[in-house]
Amino acid sequence: MEEPRVVRVEGLDDNSIVLGRRFLFLLPGLSDSLGFAGIQLPSIMNMIGDDEVNIMGLKVQKSSVDEVPIAGVCPVKMLFSPDETAYILVSYPLKAGENVTVSITSAGRTVDSREVELDSLGCHLHAIRGLAEGDYTASIEGTEVSSSFTVARYQLAPMQATFLWGPESADRGKKVRFGAELLSFSVPVEGDIRVELMSGRRRVSSQTVTSHEGAVSVELEMPEGEDAVTVNFIKGEKSASLPIRGGRESERTPFKANPLGRVFEVSTLPPGDEARGLYVSRGPSNNEPFGIRSDKSRKLGIVGDRCTIYSRSKDVQCAKVVVVDPVTRELTELDMGRGEGGQVTFEVPEPYGMAFIGAVIDGKAYEAYAMAVRPSSLAIELDVQGQAEPGEDITVGISTNQPDKEVAVLVTAVDGRSVAPDTMMDAFASRIKSGAEQMANGMEAGTVDPGTNPLRPANVFGGYIPPLGDDMRYGNMFIGSIRATAYRGGPDMMAVRSMAPSGPELD
Repeated sequence: MEEPRVVRVEGLDDNSIVLGRRFLFLLPGLSDSLGFAGIQLPSIMNMIGDDEVNIMGLKVQKSSVDEVPIAGVCPVKMLFSPDETAYILVSYPLKAGENVTVSITSAGRTVDSREVELDSLGCHLHAIRGLAEGDYTASIEGTEVSSSFTVARYQLAPMQATFLWGPESADRGKKVRFGAELLSFSVPVEGDIRVELMSGRRRVSSQTVTSHEGAVSVELEMPEGEDAVTVNFIKGEKSASLPIRGGRESERTPFKANPLGRVFEVSTLPPGDEARGLYVSRGPSNNEPFGIRSDKSRKLGIVGDRCTIYSRSKDVQCAKVVVVDPVTRELTELDMGRGEGGQVTFEVPEPYGMAFIGAVIDGKAYEAYAMAVRPSSLAIELDVQGQAEPGEDITVGISTNQPDKEVAVLVTAVDGRSVAPDTMMDAFASRIKSGAEQMANGMEAGTVDPGTNPLRPANVFGGYIPPLGDDMRYGNMFIGSIRATAYRGGPDMMAVRSMAPSGPELD
């Protein structure tokens, strides 16, 4: 049996190999005797994917791309009576033609779960009857996608509310502002109106506003949590409700979609310019060494069919961009080159993509990210001729700007006093924002600190494995194949294994 051996690595500056969140950096200072002869330094290795890289006898597992499906479940309205059929639209484009399981739960108990077949566009209109009164959640099993609705006996009050403007967020999503019109039998509702903010079925705040010619302006403190947010308007025995779509805390809280050059943030609530149901707002400019621009708009540099990431610093020694399609999990690696003026242009995946930038700038490792949103190319027009009385037929004309393309359209006729809590565009926008946040994972544009992010093993089996450059032992015992942990710039952890293929024999 071959005697175990250890590896001693000498002449290595601990700061010469730096492991960031998405890249591995080989910096100047690596000795030719370490096997790096012929490799142009500095160099950058992509660390996104499901495989591993072998560097200096260490096998380092890459960071995988988590799947955040673009999918949605949307009841056609927020309130059903027990005698009605509850209709729920299910859409999961990536699973087109496949089966998914739709579950209906109430108070933590599953009341219905069935497998449904999605059509060629990934859609299914789910119908369920016989639900008792209560609050329900519809979801697609295996995903975090869900939406809520209520079954109750009700009588619609003779008051209707519509937004005049907004809703829009303020104070970074902590508040919401809007104007609303209140009508009763087409007559403006005047006087004092009690406004209640609801999180699910829980009332979180109440205030009184004055209506002038049926119009009110409201500012509310938004609740924490992930329940659907609605606003109730009450005047005597009359009441009306409006959903704040995109009002859940995780949806409305702004996400820094691009920290490069001109900062861009996205939210599911205005203000901002709309793209894919998200609202993109411009922030301040900064001195980051890279920037991004799109082929569609100079104002919205992250919205376009193609985007360009470019260098703004003459000190860039090398730079790499990895574009991730979060839906298909496909990667595109692009080398930017050196110095100021280097750039790469990439096709933005549908509906969005994430670009990760790794660079060596003046001998230091640098990482950043940028989200890019591809605007929809489809436009739909709805033509409704005249008015129909209850029970009468009405003709609805639907046309698109792409007559040769098959599209899915759901047309519903519901009372304006019981509108849907979410639309499919809202659901998709929420998933896009969530996916981008998960991929960014708390990253900030900037230099990777080699003092906290060197590629070095840590504690194993309760003992300590010394940094590279020392023998790898556990007490007096040599471990020929060990598993250790290397820090990845914060809370992320990465597994590292030393193979110890050769070296001096142990005493």
